[in-house]
Amino acid sequence: MRFSTVIAAGVLFTVLGCGDASSEQAAEDIVDDESVDETQRAGDIIELSGNPLVGATIYAPYCQACHGVDGVGIDGFRLSDVVIVEGTVNVILFGRYTMPAFESILSDQDIADVLAFIQTL
Repeated sequence: MRFSTVIAAGVLFTVLGCGDASSEQAAEDIVDDESVDETQRAGDIIELSGNPLVGATIYAPYCQACHGVDGVGIDGFRLSDVVIVEGTVNVILFGRYTMPAFESILSDQDIADVLAFIQTL
């Protein structure tokens, strides 16, 4: 895989031209790193001011069945021990294993509110 990456980079530089500022910018424009966008969005959500009272009302219908009333986990992960980081937000947004994705269901503010509630558990 490393060899193919080197070849791809060589082809990219050959097509775009070698070494000048415009070719470097063009290479950056072509590369679409979704993980950077996801991390940025997760960071933005963490920076929002969440309301734990609102978060509790969102948690009940969407999270409680798996994570339990007190976040101790039923069929889901134990939330009472969760440290809120970008990875935690990405799991909420995009799902993981048996957890569904909530990206198209909850707004960024809704997620911030749920995170604020989780921190009270």
